[in-house]
Order: sequence, then C-alpha cells, then structure tokens
Amino acid sequence: PERGKGHRNNRKALLNSLCCSFLAQATIIPSFYFLSLSLHIKVELIHLIMFVPMIELIANLPLSYGGLGIREALAVFLFTSVGLTSVDALSLSLLFFLTMIIISLFGGGLFLASKLSAKSLSITHAS
Repeated sequence: PERGKGHRNNRKALLNSLCCSFLAQATIIPSFYFLSLSLHIKVELIHLIMFVPMIELIANLPLSYGGLGIREALAVFLFTSVGLTSVDALSLSLLFFLTMIIISLFGGGLFLASKLSAKSLSITHAS
C-alpha cells in the first residue's frame, strides 16, 4: 500500500489529529496573550484568536528555519493593521519564538536524560 493511505479513512486518527491541533492552538494563543502582558502591549484577545493560528500555520511551512522571519513579518503585517506598532508586533513575535526555543531545549534535555538513563539501566541489567 502507498504511504499514508491507511489513515485516509481512519476517522479516529483524523479526529485525534484535529484535537491535537486544536489543543496546540489553544495553548499558543494564551502564550501570545501573556507575553503581550509581560511586554505591556495592549492587544485584543479577538485579534490573537484571529491572527495567531494564521501566523503559526504559515510559519510552520518549510520556508525558513523554525519559521523565523516569516512569523515576524506576518505578525508585523497583521498586528499593525489593528493598531499595534511594528516594534511591539516584532517584539511579541520574537519573544514567542525565544520562549519556544527555551521550552524545546528544556524538553530536549529531559528527553536526552531519559534516553541516557534508560540506556544505563539496560547496561546494568545486562551485567
């Protein structure tokens, strides 16, 4: 069978994927909101709900490393259309990117530590 065709008619897999996507967006939007508060940037929640999913969707296209540059340009374009300054929009987007990098490094460190721990456990049990 061709790759990926097995899930075409699998409604449960599609529903799980849709739920995970919704949850991801449901955590990203509040992240932008709390980061905007930390920068003392007034942005309406409705604008975040409208713009952040679009920004993240386009930033996740394989056009640049981690969407860097694309996310920022789109954030500046969209958020300046509702009254934010370009500096505020750019700062918010870069702070979000930096936050995601830090979280990813922390998660990667935990993953690596768990792999090393599991490997050392398997070595000691083999001895």
